Amino acid sequence: MGRIGPGAKEAIPVLIDKLAEDEGNDHHPVATALARIGPDALPELRRVFRESKHAAQRVAAIHALGYLGAAARQAVPDLEAALKEVQDKDPAG
Repeated sequence: MGRIGPGAKEAIPVLIDKLAEDEGNDHHPVATALARIGPDALPELRRVFRESKHAAQRVAAIHALGYLGAAARQAVPDLEAALKEVQDKDPAG
C-alpha cells in the first residue's frame, strides 16, 4: 500500500469499496490503510461494521477501529451493541 496517512482521506471511499469486495479476500492491508488515514475514516468504518452482512468485512472494520486506538472511541457503542446481540443469541450465555 505504500505510505498513506491523514492526507489521503479522499481514498476512503475506494478503500471501503475494497472492503466490500469478495469475502475471501485478505482485508488486513485495507484495514491498515484506513486506520493510517485516521479519524476521517471512522464514520465509514462504523457504517461497514454496523451494516455489512459479511463477517470478514466486519472483522476488517474492527481491526481498523482497533488500529485507530483512542480515536475510535465513538465506535464503542456499536461494538457493545454487537456483543450484546451475540450474547442474546447464545443459548449458553
